[in-house]
Amino acid sequence: ETAMGEQTSLSNLPSLAPKHEGAKDLVSLNPLGAEMEKLTSRYEFDEAKVKTIFNAADKDGSGTIEQSELPTVLKQLNLELSSADFSSYCAKIFRKLDADKSGTLSYGEFSEFYHKVLKSEKAQAKHKLGVEKRYGKQAMEQNAENAFKKHDTNKSGSIEKRELKQIFQELEFDLTPAQLHDLINHAFATADKDGSSSLDFKEFKYLWDCCLADDSILRKYKAKVHQRYEKQMAEIEALFALLDADDSGEVSRTELKMSLEHCGYSQEQLDDLFIKYDKDGDGMITLEEFTDMALLENLQKRTAFLLGDKR
Repeated sequence: ETAMGEQTSLSNLPSLAPKHEGAKDLVSLNPLGAEMEKLTSRYEFDEAKVKTIFNAADKDGSGTIEQSELPTVLKQLNLELSSADFSSYCAKIFRKLDADKSGTLSYGEFSEFYHKVLKSEKAQAKHKLGVEKRYGKQAMEQNAENAFKKHDTNKSGSIEKRELKQIFQELEFDLTPAQLHDLINHAFATADKDGSSSLDFKEFKYLWDCCLADDSILRKYKAKVHQRYEKQMAEIEALFALLDADDSGEVSRTELKMSLEHCGYSQEQLDDLFIKYDKDGDGMITLEEFTDMALLENLQKRTAFLLGDKR
């Protein structure tokens, strides 16, 4: 590269092809000479393309690219970034390319970037993926921080279960109240690594990244949750059928006691359970009432051996 920032073309170098009649035939017999001609041609084509892009970006014809001119080139990457992130990206790229810290990009500095990033679709795709992943991670971090601050309503520096409940309610999981209660308990217990009964930012971010970070992650989480409760509902129905000894479609106090007295419950506890979930006070537990009991009291864990015996 000269002091004026111009590249020396390979076409100025002495030709390797012989200067006499039949030279073309000799070149075709000389693999090195033929390959050099191809390289020279390809190099000249690339340089012409670099100059075209460089000149288009150099709107004021100064012979250099200023920071305000670089975004014109970078837009061709079609990066999926917010306006703020794209501006940040352009500024970082400019500082990185401005090797001599002159405040502008010479042809040589820009050419290096072209050959590394813009020359091929493969190179562009690789660069695009890296940039979007990096800025996407930063955006997720910021979104998690914003959600944490928003829902830490008492400004305790942590998320309590009642605050997590508000987040889940806003996300509309399309679950019954008992299922949502069970889901929140499960999610909270999974994230509360230190067992403090509250989530610090690190614990909250773990839950956020796994389940809530963006629409795609949330959709997958919701699908997984619904699959879980479909399976769980089938197990609850099987347990209800087992307890409903007379096939009446309801479970009496006697049937409940006979089935669950061997599952670690005292007679007093079973009486309390029956009264708590016999919501209409008719002396019978319906499948809907039993479903709430199973979810809220974690019956399945204590009665698993009953279904195991039946199967």
